[in-house]
Amino acid sequence: MTLDPDVLLAGPRGRGLLVHLFDDVAIRTLRMRADSAAGLGASSMLYMSASVTPGVRGLVDRVRTGRHRVHAEREMRRPVVPAEMAQAIVAAPLPSVSPAALVEALGRTVDDAKPWQPSDGNEAVLASAEVRAALTALAERVAETAFARAWAAPAQPEQWVLDRKDDRLGSEPIPAPAAALAAWREAVEAEERAAVKRREKGQSYGGPWWSNPPGYLTHSTSAWREFGPVGLYLEEDSFGPMAADATPVGAPPEKTYEITGAVAWARLCREYPLDVTATREVLWNHSVGHSDVWVIPDWQAMAADWDAVHLTIAGYLAAATTRIDVSDGRASAIAGWGPDETVWLRDAPAPTSAVVEWRRFQSVGWRMQMTPMEEEA
Repeated sequence: MTLDPDVLLAGPRGRGLLVHLFDDVAIRTLRMRADSAAGLGASSMLYMSASVTPGVRGLVDRVRTGRHRVHAEREMRRPVVPAEMAQAIVAAPLPSVSPAALVEALGRTVDDAKPWQPSDGNEAVLASAEVRAALTALAERVAETAFARAWAAPAQPEQWVLDRKDDRLGSEPIPAPAAALAAWREAVEAEERAAVKRREKGQSYGGPWWSNPPGYLTHSTSAWREFGPVGLYLEEDSFGPMAADATPVGAPPEKTYEITGAVAWARLCREYPLDVTATREVLWNHSVGHSDVWVIPDWQAMAADWDAVHLTIAGYLAAATTRIDVSDGRASAIAGWGPDETVWLRDAPAPTSAVVEWRRFQSVGWRMQMTPMEEEA
């Protein structure tokens, strides 16, 4: 399995991964300036940055004393031009691309994904030709690692289903897949009708921003040998759970559709289109790009032909949270998915072994909890 470096440069999530690998004061300062110029208060950005970027603390101290407050805040509001960011990237030493560094950068770029709000100043700067060229050397270095090459792989035989214990789905009984998909389709159509009525009355409507299959279906990921289930680390719009139960399940079915990037997603939307313009236009037009017609895959219709669907990590990095052309003036977006997530559209998988408990610690991250018998041994 190989990974094309261009995959890491194609979309905002891949470029975000690369920039998050750098531990460089100049690059971090430019990123904060880009956000500040895009609308976040300069003083807020400075104070927030002090805890994560030691090299900015001197500037923060000057602002707090008031001697250079006006100048410092003006500097933070000054827009970042692509050439400035590109120069800082080229001047910085190439960072570590160890598995631990890559997992941390993956987690950060997934956390940055916010398809419900306008893209930040960083994404516009990182999308420029100058910055993409400056990031090429790092993209090539990452793509050469064995750890990253696996990001292009299809769904793996070893899958884990996580119960993150955040109670977002409540305590109601989980419906069968067919019933869950039917209820989802009915809810989407009801939301669209309501949104159309609000639009006709001139009422603003944010609406749902996601495009992934419903949460009541089984969602699973593979596991990293060094770190555990991928889903522990990579989840959009995460509530930051501190504990999770991981259940090993069987391999994904043979008829699993692989979302490897924008082309594979657009094909899904063409073959199983579901118009969601009224509910998505306000948020997506401001976050991923403009379209007069927005569609997502009709997961209920897809389940007639496919047993499961898997989003590769490479596909996520290349195409998530960006406008994807479908056809005939229609567009879509990958939003709400976790990288490497497999969603079982028909039959829920059976457990193959006992549940494993994981806990997240502030100092060391996720750790598997041993049973009393293992601890005694």
